[in-house]
Amino acid sequence: MEPNVKRGKIILISIICASLLLDATMTALVTFKFGLHRLPHGIIRFLVTSTFMYYIYTGKRWVKNLFAGLLIYSVISILLSYNTSLLLHPLMLLLLIVHSVSATLLIFSKDVRSYLDEKATRV
Repeated sequence: MEPNVKRGKIILISIICASLLLDATMTALVTFKFGLHRLPHGIIRFLVTSTFMYYIYTGKRWVKNLFAGLLIYSVISILLSYNTSLLLHPLMLLLLIVHSVSATLLIFSKDVRSYLDEKATRV
């Protein structure tokens, strides 16, 4: 495996781990704070995120572009929210950072592009 393909794989695995860990943490905290009636929403969101991540890892470019677009949408939505105290919460700041970095890497990283090209030619 070429070095840039290997770096792309490491970047994707890092994005997957960070996104799923953050999603699971948010689900656990929201469930703990607001009750079990919010748990199904969190589980569905986690499963959808996991599905996206699986298809990105297997080399589906359209899923990568869709997921990057959703990450950008979430960052813009949080930044434009009327609740400014929400932006000061450490978990929201972490969410903004992880989503911003993930979207940037998915869109602009040549290593990720090399990894996805490698996956596409293998199939």
